[in-house]
Amino acid sequence: MRESNVDDVNMTCSYFHYLPLDQSWDAIVVGSGIGGLATAALLSRYAGKKVLVLERHYIAGGYTHVFHRPGYEWDVGLHYLGQVQDETSVVRKAFDQITNGQLQWEPMPDVYDRFVIGDQVYEFVSGTDRFRDRLHDYFPGESVAIDQYIKARFWCKVY
Repeated sequence: MRESNVDDVNMTCSYFHYLPLDQSWDAIVVGSGIGGLATAALLSRYAGKKVLVLERHYIAGGYTHVFHRPGYEWDVGLHYLGQVQDETSVVRKAFDQITNGQLQWEPMPDVYDRFVIGDQVYEFVSGTDRFRDRLHDYFPGESVAIDQYIKARFWCKVY
């Protein structure tokens, strides 16, 4: 097995031009989103593979990007991770493996998201029961659908 060190990765960036590929690779990962980067890190660290990550955008990260325009900021994808406070969860274990346990996870704040539609503000609160109750308050005629959504969300977490 070839010894590898993901900390010494060369992140060469090319935008609108090509780089010569005069080296050989054990694996090629297309896309530098969270899945692509995690796959590349695991292949390098645990399988000793020399990995090339290809990315079309000029910044690695895929849907982990945050975009800014005057007066606005928005996430295009992943911005919350569940199950990371539980050290026994598969999600937490995967991140601990990739990062050598160096990530420090923050708990979700009381209000973790706000949606403004016209004059109406909808706050998403942490904690399943509080989240459900708040949605029931906002949409009293949709209680059954909200409860089905919460149930489906937990079913997905289990499977």
